[in-house]
Amino acid sequence: MQTLWKLLLVAGTCLYRADGAESDGKNIPDMNAVCDLIRLAHADVSKLPQLVSTAELTDELRAINISAADPEWAQQFPTSKETEDKEAKPCGNATPADKCKTAWLQWQADSIKASEEGYEIAKNKPTAEKLLTGAGVATAIAISGITEEAIAEIRIFDEQSKPQLDQLATKVKAELAQAAYGADTINSNDSKRCELAPTGSKEETCKLPAVGAALCVTAACICTKDGRTNNEDICGGTTTGKQASLASGKLSGAYQPFGQACLAKAPEPITVEAIASALAHFKARLHFVASGSTSIITLGTTTGHADCQLATSHACADFTLDSHHKATTAHADNKWRRRLETAMDPLTKGKEAAMRQDNLVTNLKAKKARALLMLKQLKDARLPVLTAEGQNKADNRGPETAADKNQQESEKKCNAKEKQTDCKPPCTWNGEEKDEKKKCTLSEDAKKEVQQAAEKANQEAGRKDDKTEEKCAKHGTNKETCLADKTGDKQNCAFRKGKEGEDDKETEKCRNGTLSSIRIWL
Repeated sequence: MQTLWKLLLVAGTCLYRADGAESDGKNIPDMNAVCDLIRLAHADVSKLPQLVSTAELTDELRAINISAADPEWAQQFPTSKETEDKEAKPCGNATPADKCKTAWLQWQADSIKASEEGYEIAKNKPTAEKLLTGAGVATAIAISGITEEAIAEIRIFDEQSKPQLDQLATKVKAELAQAAYGADTINSNDSKRCELAPTGSKEETCKLPAVGAALCVTAACICTKDGRTNNEDICGGTTTGKQASLASGKLSGAYQPFGQACLAKAPEPITVEAIASALAHFKARLHFVASGSTSIITLGTTTGHADCQLATSHACADFTLDSHHKATTAHADNKWRRRLETAMDPLTKGKEAAMRQDNLVTNLKAKKARALLMLKQLKDARLPVLTAEGQNKADNRGPETAADKNQQESEKKCNAKEKQTDCKPPCTWNGEEKDEKKKCTLSEDAKKEVQQAAEKANQEAGRKDDKTEEKCAKHGTNKETCLADKTGDKQNCAFRKGKEGEDDKETEKCRNGTLSSIRIWL
């Protein structure tokens, strides 16, 4: 029976030693804390905010703006790539020339954009006649204000927020790669990561400032054996690295199994919260170790030593110089911690800038929609009937005259002639006129003849009207004789109260029955 127990004890011991590598994994919890930090360098950055171009929206607003501009001014700019003037010749000797050229070329680009065939803005461009009306001028002023406001918003965003989004993912990845491996980029070959040299001894390598060079150095300190003095798989059988000497060579070989274990899990999105959480996890694993009058703040396992020297069952990283330990503690730079904290800053500012960018794009879209609607409303509006009568009233010249009507009709007939050979008197050809529909126009002599003829007709009508008025006035308040005054079946007079411009308006008496309809005032 005693022999049986001895055999069972030996068998149990063999079973234990067969699994001894995993049983030695006292630093696996600390390894996980460092893994959380290293994994940040491999995090998913695809969800980080990106810079959105506002160029298209800006170009569209500018195109709408020039579409509403004074047509006589806007016609100086080409409307197609084929007629584009890359030298901005109209600037001539303007001072400063570069400023004029820049502005002119921008207006040219706007004009070409606004005239693109099938383009929404080109389809909604009002005619020159509508642009020159009061409503057209008001629309142009409003759209110009909207455009200037939008450009100002873009300029402020470009100055204050654009830098926070420009290359955000690249900047963050560079900081995290430096924190993990001491390099701006991550080597695609995992056996070449952590190409950093140890510092003379394990004790020196595994304390600040050396241990703060990169997280992979920290990982090598807590999860590496030398195979002689320390032969324990302190981070597990497949994860503990082996480095015969920490006085020479590179740490990439010792780090490789550690890195493979850390990256077995799929990457997670990078956030400020993820970095802060990983740092908090790391700090929570630090503990106090004392030996006699010496003490340290360390990560990993120690066995009676207040340092991280090479010793049996002893693997740690000393962060005393980055801790609030003693008043006499001489602090040293922990580079990888500083890199991680630095990466948090662009992430925070990038998130804020992304919100401002969203607001900017929303505002620009709203401004474009509003400006385009105003342009379309002007294009679809009925052109005000700015007749000669209305113009004459505006000029205090009274109602429309016969000369006005005759001149308008004659002008239309001349304008309808598109060839110089067809443009014959009383029309005349003006080759310098820019409006193709107005090159053939009524001559000045013809206009004078029309005016003179109308004046003569007015004078004759006035004399006739005066005679009729005198004839009716003689009937006075006698309604019967007034109504009996006829020329054939046509009534000459009317028994009524006075109208505007007539005397004694409130009295019913015999008056001219056609005064208001036939009199024409020049």
